Amino acid sequence: MTNNFDMYEWRQNQLLKEAEFDPKKSDLNKDGELSDYEKKRGMAIAKNIEEHDWATDMNDEVSMARTQLKTIIENASKLMQMSKEGQQYDAWVQSKITKAADYLQSVYDYQSTEQ
Repeated sequence: MTNNFDMYEWRQNQLLKEAEFDPKKSDLNKDGELSDYEKKRGMAIAKNIEEHDWATDMNDEVSMARTQLKTIIENASKLMQMSKEGQQYDAWVQSKITKAADYLQSVYDYQSTEQ
């Protein structure tokens, strides 16, 4: 089953929600019009969203994720070398390892269905 999730569209929608411009919640002047400040603010927000470089944003995220994955590999390798057969871990340590394995498996499963 292929998911039709579009990261670019999702990011744009998130920015629009964060920058939501609701005239009812804005400062209105005595004539019921938006103040000049509010009009300029709305136009600046719209311009920033329109000119946002989505490709650079996504490349930065991919780069960050790859760096984090390398760190995970390095730390997992070091932990394997440090551990001995039959060694007991504190419950909180085992819980963190279990969560990390579960989270990585979930991401892997998601990514493998996307390709």
